[in-house]
Amino acid sequence: MIAILSMMIASLFAFNQHRSALSTRLGMISQDLEMRATSVAVEHLEHIGSLAYDSGTLLGAATDPSELTRLDSSYRSSGDLPGALSISDFHNSAVEVTRLKNGKAIIFDVATSITYIDGSTFEDTSTPTKIKKVTVTVGGINTDLVKPVRVSEVFACGSECNW
Repeated sequence: MIAILSMMIASLFAFNQHRSALSTRLGMISQDLEMRATSVAVEHLEHIGSLAYDSGTLLGAATDPSELTRLDSSYRSSGDLPGALSISDFHNSAVEVTRLKNGKAIIFDVATSITYIDGSTFEDTSTPTKIKKVTVTVGGINTDLVKPVRVSEVFACGSECNW
């Protein structure tokens, strides 16, 4: 009887050890996916930031806010196309980005939204201003990413706006 009881205790201990190891491994996989999603978001932001501030500043500096693109809810961009020339071209866009891990494709859904920021209150505004906030949200399509990763960056018009 004591032998059976000691075997049950040893089995229970081994089961708990395996469960703990599995939980740790799943946590590591989740963190790896979050890091990869963050990397995708940062790369997307870097690409967007390398473009002109606005379509209205492509041919020269804007002299009035009305020359900038209005970013209301009806504005839809063409997405991450080779022809994208300005930050505004990414507003309300959604693209899929594929990364390889151990020979398997991991597909991320990358959504981008852009808002103007009021320079005095630092609140979102629908009126074109010299400051834009770009928010990139990355979710997993064929992954176990628990929640989407959201990264934002603020871009200023600088010398492209003369008012």
